[in-house]
Amino acid sequence: MESVGDDLHPLGKVKDFAPCVTKIRAARADAVITGNWGNDLVLPIKAAKEAGLTAEIDAPIANLAGTPTMISESGADRLRAVVHWISTSTTTR
Repeated sequence: MESVGDDLHPLGKVKDFAPCVTKIRAARADAVITGNWGNDLVLPIKAAKEAGLTAEIDAPIANLAGTPTMISESGADRLRAVVHWISTSTTTR
């Protein structure tokens, strides 16, 4: 696996992610990993759909309350929620 970019943006300030999507496409990225949430996740997903970006988008917190509804079908076949699982159960013999 090779990294083709590492960008940060000011949280809650960007309203148009089209330039970011253009940069992702130019880098020929196969996947994007983002820690964004809320509108900072919804807006780039919608921009990716509008631009026809086919890169997979992985977001560890895409399952926060309300986010799947806000993303709606813009995330279909595009967004993967990477969710951690912690099991506290033990087996005793």
